[in-house]
Amino acid sequence: MKKNNCKDKNRESYVVWRGIRRILLLINVVVTIIVGSAGIYFTYTQTKIYDKQREYMDMQLQPHFNMAILYENKNEKGIYTDNSLKIHNSGGNFYEFNCDKIVFLMVSYGNEKYMLPIKDFFKVNREYFGESDKLVFEAIGDNNNLIIDSLNNDIAQYAKNQGVSLEIKVVIFVKIGYQDIFGVDHLKYFRGNKGRLIEEEYGEKIFELHDEYIELDGNMKIRDLNSKKLIRFLEYEKKIDMNEFKELFNYEY
Repeated sequence: MKKNNCKDKNRESYVVWRGIRRILLLINVVVTIIVGSAGIYFTYTQTKIYDKQREYMDMQLQPHFNMAILYENKNEKGIYTDNSLKIHNSGGNFYEFNCDKIVFLMVSYGNEKYMLPIKDFFKVNREYFGESDKLVFEAIGDNNNLIIDSLNNDIAQYAKNQGVSLEIKVVIFVKIGYQDIFGVDHLKYFRGNKGRLIEEEYGEKIFELHDEYIELDGNMKIRDLNSKKLIRFLEYEKKIDMNEFKELFNYEY
């Protein structure tokens, strides 16, 4: 009887030990998983932090272009005769700089608004390749603002006689290509009046539209434009209707 009791106790002890061993193994597995997961999460977090820091450092080393439209050279009547575009870089250095700009006349004609692409609004283009926080590009006007002012005055009288409203504003878009210090090429588009960055897709379409309509009406040079020619163009020629291209010209001017 005593032998049977001993055997039962031994069997119970063995069963208990096996249970404890399984629990310990399970705990060990769970702890290993937790520690491993924590290590993976820590590594992932550190990688994300490093990527953010590197991205921030890369941004700091990129050039930052600031542009402004300047009215210069006031005449005896108190009117600024020249309109110039200046672009400064307040960021990192760059290579292979290339700047292109296009100009539209935004014409509010009654209830309609049109964009008229024009040529030769600026007389001289100059590029300056130098250190950061320097002037890198300027487009210099020669009586171009005086031409627009005179045009607005002329069409104001025409509009009054016709009983319609008519107003002209100059709208500039800029395309800048450059290579950064890491050897990566960049292409950026801006609305030059305020230097606001616009999406590359829209920038490409705006430049394509300008070139397309210039080819159709190649004589749209700023110095050849007068009120009669402008009115005739608005009434008879093919033009860019802003209602048709809202997604491209949906900006405040």
